[in-house]
Amino acid sequence: MVLVTNVTKKEAYISRNSKPVRMNTAFYINNLNFVETWSFNREDDGTLSMYAFATEEGLFQPGSKRTGTFKKDHPTAERIKQILQTEIEISMSYLCAPVYRDALVFYDKNDKVISILNICLTCLHMTAENIPDVKGDYKAYEWLKRLFIELGHAVENPGYSIIEDFDKMKAKVRKKKEQ
Repeated sequence: MVLVTNVTKKEAYISRNSKPVRMNTAFYINNLNFVETWSFNREDDGTLSMYAFATEEGLFQPGSKRTGTFKKDHPTAERIKQILQTEIEISMSYLCAPVYRDALVFYDKNDKVISILNICLTCLHMTAENIPDVKGDYKAYEWLKRLFIELGHAVENPGYSIIEDFDKMKAKVRKKKEQ
């Protein structure tokens, strides 16, 4: 299950130095008005920003593209909810520095941002506000990638499937165990 939190800086500090303070992402979808999908950092102008929002005032950085807005009862919002509730079988990330190019922005009933989940599909890393390392199963990244492609995101390596790679590795391990 992907876990995201909307905590104070003190709680975030505590979560990095002891047990994490977490909240299930399904909470955001169940208690919000809508969710937006965003694509950014894909301009070839040589600038990269680490997060979806460029300022505390909530201004999106130049080149950001909203690819969808979905009420909480919309099938796409339900799909996002299912993806984010995927049980963690294998949580991994590559050793590269994440460059966030996709985001889910959750809004409450007053149209205020509840949380922003920034996603790097290349290194399998997510972050939200004060939580630098949001855990998620490798399958959740694949399913988010497929969703983003359907919504028009120009994701990196669109033909690559980590699920297929893991299935091949699992089959090899099973075969070796059977021998």
